Amino acid sequence: MAANKTKAVYLDHSVVNQFAHPSDGSFTRTKLADAIQDASDAGSVEIWASPASVAEILLCTRGDNALAKRQRMADCLLHLIEARRMFPASTFRLAREFLQFLDSHATGAAHFAYLDSNDYAARQCWLGVLGLLAAYRDLNLTPEAREELLRAKFETKLRFHRILRNPQLLVNEASSVAHHSVEDIRLEFANMSIEDLEREVERAKSEDVKRIDKETKKRLRKRKDGAISRYGVDECLAALVDALKNDLELFASFNVKALGASKHSILKRTSSDEKRVELKAHLDHVGKKVIVSTQTIVLLVRGLVGEKMLNVRLVTEYLLEELSESWDAGKGATPGVTYDADHVLSLRDVDVFATTDGRMAKIAKKLARAIERETGRRPTIVQDAREFRKALI
Repeated sequence: MAANKTKAVYLDHSVVNQFAHPSDGSFTRTKLADAIQDASDAGSVEIWASPASVAEILLCTRGDNALAKRQRMADCLLHLIEARRMFPASTFRLAREFLQFLDSHATGAAHFAYLDSNDYAARQCWLGVLGLLAAYRDLNLTPEAREELLRAKFETKLRFHRILRNPQLLVNEASSVAHHSVEDIRLEFANMSIEDLEREVERAKSEDVKRIDKETKKRLRKRKDGAISRYGVDECLAALVDALKNDLELFASFNVKALGASKHSILKRTSSDEKRVELKAHLDHVGKKVIVSTQTIVLLVRGLVGEKMLNVRLVTEYLLEELSESWDAGKGATPGVTYDADHVLSLRDVDVFATTDGRMAKIAKKLARAIERETGRRPTIVQDAREFRKALI
């Protein structure tokens, strides 16, 4: 959070896009973009970006003047953040929150050296990419980098579409089938080629989304904790694997002796009797081992991830709200759903969140209230120049 009177501000892509809006071949800015630029020049705000901000600019390659527009957006954002203010990606936020929660109940059980190093390197890398985009209009991705970005985009959209068409994936009681359902979808798409994923996305666009009945929606809201124990757990596990790049880093981030010594404290926080029994069997012997096993890590995540982890809750609640909006509208995922976890989690660290996306603003306001209940502070959501200037008072 920015100190003194300086406000920390985050711009989602709908606003960044307004710094390079093409009109008759020239670039013009909107009133909101002008208000943000004026506040930045006056030193009354600190603008922050996230890896999602850069990724969305990087993929702007279609349409008239696309590359010139992309360069202009990158140049504006780079100057607004002074080439240094970059938030962690959502994967690092989720991984860190889990390790901190574990460490708070089992002192010394989590080591942060690899996570800290990877997080710093990733943020520097994204700042570097933003700088290259600003400096060189015709910057091309390597085939590997392009596939990685597109795969993340396609897989997220398809997972969302599957859940959208089958809400029971989040509503069903915990069972081996229901518990692994979202994870199984992730694995299914991981085995598809990028071409097959793109075709699947195009096919999904043509499918109608059925509006769900009130009873199903009511059950879904009541089972929000169930959604966290399914979707939230899968996201947290994926975050640990992504943030800690290999088995050595993953295993070295857990202290087996501290886990064994604090097993009673850990088991007290386990979310169900069934999970507690299974986890206890592992913790009874973990202190005698040299390194933690993959299965123990999975059981720790499944047992501990829940309502008390704000990042996990925000990501899951965003999904539920986005699903609800899609069911009500009878439409599929919004274009930015792939990167919205990064945008949503920035709410925790800023005073002002700017977006011109009506759906994002509506959901962000609900999440801002959840943040206020948890932390006592509430970020302001703004959609135009008047609201932005008012938020700075």
